[in-house]
Formats: sequence, C-alpha cells, structure tokens
Amino acid sequence: MLTLPLLAAAILAAAPADTVWWRSDAGTVIGHHSSGGLTCTLTLDGGSTEARFVWSSGLPTRAVIQNPSWRFQPGSFLNLAVQIGPAWLGGGNGAPNIPALTGPSSLMFVAADGVDDLLRQARRLRVAAPVPDAEIVVSAGKMEALIAGLERCRRHIPSAG
Repeated sequence: MLTLPLLAAAILAAAPADTVWWRSDAGTVIGHHSSGGLTCTLTLDGGSTEARFVWSSGLPTRAVIQNPSWRFQPGSFLNLAVQIGPAWLGGGNGAPNIPALTGPSSLMFVAADGVDDLLRQARRLRVAAPVPDAEIVVSAGKMEALIAGLERCRRHIPSAG
C-alpha cells in the first residue's frame, strides 16, 4: 500500500515544471514542457477579455480568445474578425473571415503566420465580429517585455523538419 503513494510522488517529482518567462499585469509568457517538447503560450490580459497565442514545434500558431460574457454553443464553427494593431488577420477588412471553433465563452482559431511580429508592433487586439467588440490594450513597454519573454521561450522550441 505504501508503494503506490511513493510511486506517485516520484512521478510528480520527475515531471518537468512549467517555466514562467515573463509575468506582469498585462499578461504572461509560459513554457510548458511535455513529452512532445516545449509549448510557449503568450497570454494577453485585457480584464474581461483574454487572448492566448500558442507556439510549438511542427504546428501552426493557435489562438484562443475568451470573454465570460460571450455565450456560444460549444463545438460549433463560425467566422470571426480579429485586428492586431492596424492589421486584420487573414488579410481581412473587419468582416468575419477566420474560421473558429467555439467554447462556451471562447473562440479558438489558427492564427496567421507572423502574428508575433504583428503583436510586437501593436498596442491593441480587437475581436470585431461576430461578437460585440472585445478589446485588449497593452502599453508599449509591457508588450515589448512580453514579446522578449516569448522570444526567449521560442528559442527553446526545436525546429520542425
């Protein structure tokens, strides 16, 4: 009987911990270590709206934008419009053009390549459709620190291929 708790403790002690690359009131950069390698997540905190961008080897950049006031049927698909700074993702113009999977109060989608470059220059992220506008504003200094943390984390992701 004592063997099972000791085995569980040994497994937990051997599991790699997440690495916090940067944390502020504007957001976080966290590296999650797993058997599949390192995944870097940039979270932007806008109060009621939160955006997470996820990078890992061999996969496109993924994004989740969450707002507790949104109500969706989970597992549905819809199109949305996302603006980072002056640029609309997916070459859009403000009309819903990015396919997204819904959670109860979230939208999940594949972000455009180079979204980190857009974020580096931007101070604002906005979801304009199909929901009422949701916006995250980050000061220049805080965004620079978050992107620097993201770059440090991403240097540890092995290249695919």
